[in-house]
Parts: sequence; C-alpha cells; structure tokens
Amino acid sequence: LRIEPVPLPPDVTLQGSLVSCGTASSCVVSVIGATGRPSFVYTGNGGQTWADASVPAIGKDARVWQLRCGKNGFCIAMAIGGTEDTVTTVTVLRSADGGRTWTAPRAYSEPPMQTLQLSCGDGRQCMLVSDTGYLVQATATAGGRVTVRRQSLPGVGSRGGGTAVSCATARDCFVAATAGGASAGTVIEATHNGGRSWRSLALPKIDGEQLAIVALLGCPRQGGCLGLAATPSQFDSGQDRILISDLP
Repeated sequence: LRIEPVPLPPDVTLQGSLVSCGTASSCVVSVIGATGRPSFVYTGNGGQTWADASVPAIGKDARVWQLRCGKNGFCIAMAIGGTEDTVTTVTVLRSADGGRTWTAPRAYSEPPMQTLQLSCGDGRQCMLVSDTGYLVQATATAGGRVTVRRQSLPGVGSRGGGTAVSCATARDCFVAATAGGASAGTVIEATHNGGRSWRSLALPKIDGEQLAIVALLGCPRQGGCLGLAATPSQFDSGQDRILISDLP
C-alpha cells in the first residue's frame, strides 16, 4: 500500500466527493468547483496529474450523489438539487471520454420531502428508488441521448417505500422495499434484464420474526448481495441491525 498526496487543481473542494476508476490509470472525482457548483477532475495517468473537466453549469445547491465510469470511457453521474421544502431536480450527466468532458442531456423534477437511494451499474446506467413508491432508471446511449423510465416499486407497488438499491451491472440490479411500514415487512426484488422483469428473493426469519426493513444493500456480483436488516422489534427499539447475505 502506498499513500501519496493528490495534486488537485486550485480552488477545488473535495466535500462529499465520489471517486470512480474505469481503469487502473483513468479515474474521475466529483468535486465542488471554483464557482461553488458541482464539477469533476480526472486523471489519465494513474493519479500523477489531475485536470479540471469541462462540465455544464448545474445549480449551486446540487450535489453529485452517484458516479460510475466504465473501462470503455463512458461515465454517468446523478446530481440532486433542492431542499426538503422545494421540488427536487435530478440531473443526469454523462461523459464519453473518461470524464474529460461532460454533458447534461436530461434533468427532471422529483416531489419534495422524500428520500432517494441510487446505484449505477455501469458507465451508462443508474437506478433510483424513492420512499414514496417508485423506481427510476436512467440510461444513456453511446450517442449521448438519456432516457428516464419510471415505474412502481417492484414487489410492493406505489404504496410501498424503497429503502436500498444496488446494481452489480446495468442488467443486474437489486431493490429492497417495505410494503408500507415496519409491521408490513420487507422484500428484496432482483432483475437480470435491466428492469423489464423482477423476482422476489427469499429472506430469512430471525428468532421467528420476519424482517421489517433492509436499510443497506450491496451487491458486488450478479448472483449475490449483502444487506443490513432489522426485525420489527429491532426496528422499534433501535437495536443493532443484522447482516444478511446470499453470497456463495
């Protein structure tokens, strides 16, 4: 292990930064630029030098919540702006040259007062779930067009709430959702065809109790996940969560 200082461009702030490396030598970091707006810096030589990316202006209140780059040079990012009392704007940014230049071909509005969870499966696809009953998938084509597809939460419908999402690839994603509160139980739904169809995964019981919530979900491969879950009694009492897994 070797630790070296990163020579970033001037006036760049690393507050809330995300990092994604498409290859061992090509990496992108989300930053707050000199204007106070979301931006990116990139390296193409393994971090020896870094440069400012060309990024369109995004609202000062926005922050990048997800960033993913692939080895083919495609990158995608999701920036969210707004407050609990105002309409939230979600901006999808994409790059086709390893994060050097970015466009913002799609932005859309979300209702205020909700919690959003995001995951990107590759450099051209991200998935978002809300605690107000829906799932959104943003996909960028090689030519730069971005489509945003919205649907009810798999397994629980529009009356449920999404609590976690993790995409191992653009086709293989897993969503945890409650059916309407801790007493109603939780589900984990999996897709292996990019969200066209879903199936429920079997969840364990803890001391005879069904799980009430899966609060965190990490799925590093197509066939398995780790999750942090709780039963109704643990959820109500604030006890420690339980680690669940179906990894081989």
